Amino acid sequence: MILLSYMKKKLLIIGGGFVGSLVAKELENKFETTLIDKKEYFEYYPGILRIVINNNHKEKIKVKYKNYLKKSLIINGTVLSINNNFVTVGRKNIPYEYLVICAGTKYKNHMKNEFCIPSYEIENFDKDKEKIKKAKNITIVGGGLVGIELAAELIELKNKKITILQSRETIIHEENKKSINYATEYLEKNGVNIILNTKVKKIIKKTIITNENKKINSDLIFLCIGKIPNTDFMLKNFSEYLDEKRYIKTDEYLRLINHNNIFAGGDIISINKNKLAQNAKEHAKIIINNIINSEENKKLKEYRPKEKIKVISLGTKNGIIT
Repeated sequence: MILLSYMKKKLLIIGGGFVGSLVAKELENKFETTLIDKKEYFEYYPGILRIVINNNHKEKIKVKYKNYLKKSLIINGTVLSINNNFVTVGRKNIPYEYLVICAGTKYKNHMKNEFCIPSYEIENFDKDKEKIKKAKNITIVGGGLVGIELAAELIELKNKKITILQSRETIIHEENKKSINYATEYLEKNGVNIILNTKVKKIIKKTIITNENKKINSDLIFLCIGKIPNTDFMLKNFSEYLDEKRYIKTDEYLRLINHNNIFAGGDIISINKNKLAQNAKEHAKIIINNIINSEENKKLKEYRPKEKIKVISLGTKNGIIT
C-alpha cells in the first residue's frame, strides 16, 4: 500500500503555532513526526492580549502539545541551524525526509530595558503582570494592529494614562479609512493619547526620546514595532533563500525555493499578505496536501492567497470587522 511506503519517513516541524500544530496533528499517523518548539504548549495568539486585564485568561489560550499530539515526538529547544537532511538542536542532529518551517515572528527588542515589554507572548505578560498592574502611565510604541488592540485592553484596567506613539500619519495605516477613523475615535474617546508622525530615537529607563528630541515619561513601555521572522537558524546554510527582511522565499506550492522536501508557512514566509491565523491555517492545508501528494507522485496544489474578513478587537465589548 502507498500509505505503508511512507509511514516510517521522518517529518520534522519547526514551530508549534497554527501551521505546525495542524500539520503535526494531521500527519502524525502517516509519518514519524517530530515537533520542535521552545515551549511545551500551543498559544492562541489572537487571544493573548486579554491577559493584560485578566491574568487567568492565559489558561484558556494555551494547550500542551502532548494533549493533542499523541504520536508525535515533542522536543523543547531552540533550533541552531538546518542542513539538507538534518536539523541541529543543542548538540543533537535530528534527521528528516520532510521539513516544515513555521517558527513565526517576534518583536525585536532593540532597546533592552527593565521598563520595556518587547513582545506579546504569554510568558512575558505573565512575568510582567505586576509591572502592568502598578503602572499609571503606559506608552505603546507602534500604532499597528497589535498596538491599538493592546491599548483597547489597557483601557479596561481604568485609571491608567495610555499613549500610542505612531511613526505614520494614522494608526493601523494599512486598513481602510472607515476602520482607521472608527478606531481613532474609539481610543481617543476613552482617553488614549495618540501621537502621530513620531519615531522613537532612544529609550533611557522610563524616558522615551523622540526623533524631535521630545521626552515622554512612562512607568511602562510596550514595544509593538520591529517585527522580524525567526529565521536565525537559516543564516548559516540557507541565507540565499531569505528575502531582504529575512522572510523565507517559497514557490507556489509553499516549498522552499529549489527544495522539494522543505516547506514553510505562517508569518515566516515572504508572501505579502496579512499575517493572520486564518491565512496560517490555509498554509497548513496546502502543506499537508502537498507532502502527501509528493509521496504519492500526485500533482501538487498551488497556494493562492485570498482576501478574508478580518476582525480587529477593541477590548471585550467592541471591535471592527473589515
